[in-house]
Amino acid sequence: MRSEEQLARNNLSSIMEQRRFRVRDNIYVIFCSKLCRLGRIVDISRKGLSFEYLALEEDHALEEDRRVDIVAINIFSNSRALYISRILCRVVYDISWNDYQSLIGLENRRCGLEFARLSEEQMSGVMSVIDEFR
Repeated sequence: MRSEEQLARNNLSSIMEQRRFRVRDNIYVIFCSKLCRLGRIVDISRKGLSFEYLALEEDHALEEDRRVDIVAINIFSNSRALYISRILCRVVYDISWNDYQSLIGLENRRCGLEFARLSEEQMSGVMSVIDEFR
């Protein structure tokens, strides 16, 4: 019985860490690998986040061959006086989103990031965002 209880608690804990919270405000992420990306955060969890951004179609095509596994991101919001710097993340996906293409060759994209490791200060900043949107 004890082991079943522990397993259930571990599963619940895992689910809570993975649960994504929709961000209903202008909180942004920026990172640079070969190209810089700036976008608005869509959702966030203790394990990672996703964000949307615009990219030039030809810039993204060049990037396809040069995938980067680990990136350092900054999260910020001027209206909230929020700034969390140098969070190491793994790029989980970077996909075309909503099939939207403009006349000038911009592509709407969504990128999913998994936090690699967070310092106590970074985790505190991430949790302050999560707590606000629970």
